Amino acid sequence: MRISLFGTVFLSLASLLAPCQSVLLSADSPQQTTARVLITITGDTPQKDQLTAVVDGHPAQIDDLTSGKDQPLVFALLFDISGSARDKEAFERQSSLELLRALLARGYTGYFGDFNEEIYLGHKFASEDPAQKELKSIGEFRGGSAVYDAVVAAAKLVNHTAAQTQARRAIFVLTDGRDNASRIGFKEAVREIQQVGVPVYFVGLVADPREQKAIREMETLSGQTGGTLILLARPKPFISQLLQLLENQYWMTVISPVAPDHKLHSLSVETPQKKIQLSIPAQIVAR
Repeated sequence: MRISLFGTVFLSLASLLAPCQSVLLSADSPQQTTARVLITITGDTPQKDQLTAVVDGHPAQIDDLTSGKDQPLVFALLFDISGSARDKEAFERQSSLELLRALLARGYTGYFGDFNEEIYLGHKFASEDPAQKELKSIGEFRGGSAVYDAVVAAAKLVNHTAAQTQARRAIFVLTDGRDNASRIGFKEAVREIQQVGVPVYFVGLVADPREQKAIREMETLSGQTGGTLILLARPKPFISQLLQLLENQYWMTVISPVAPDHKLHSLSVETPQKKIQLSIPAQIVAR
């Protein structure tokens, strides 16, 4: 039996998930807050004095930069079973299971699910045998696609699980990015995910370069949450690239003069080092 998150499971978790925050600014004084932010850094390994941070236009201090490589990870892995993904069905089935195996082999814990206009995401930690049964139960890929709804629900579940721990967080989504069934809008989805501070890593299965809207939205949503888009014009290996991005996650601690008001505030981080690439959440919560 497959349960929709917008049915029994979603309603049972809603009261737990709604108030959760993971990447936030905590009050040190009425006019100073400290944020612990999960970011992705590729290229050269930076020192904290090679980075400069700005929160809401105010200079902020980067107090610490620590690799998350050896820390636990809580994840959700989602793949698109809508009608528009039917031509990618075999690749999605195989790749989602292989990615799950790779994540579990590294000792990571998380959730495995799929979506079309509904979301099917188990609320127990994933393992290979139940995942294989889930894949067999799906049947033909069909229906609309609620990408935004699925990612927001998964981000809240991951954040709830990882709250009050040192665990990193991540959402992995295999999709063509064509959302036509979400109840939540794109901009609201970005804000919801920034509220809980979970990076989103899209594997964009887009063969037609004219699908600019889908590509742009996957790139924006991943980039503004501290994740990345891996764009595939045709089926090819991507798992090693994705795992390398996880190796490049860092916890960054930022001290800012922004007052705690429980609202989102803009964050930008720059470096003069050309061999360092940063993926930073575009907004964080002052709390």
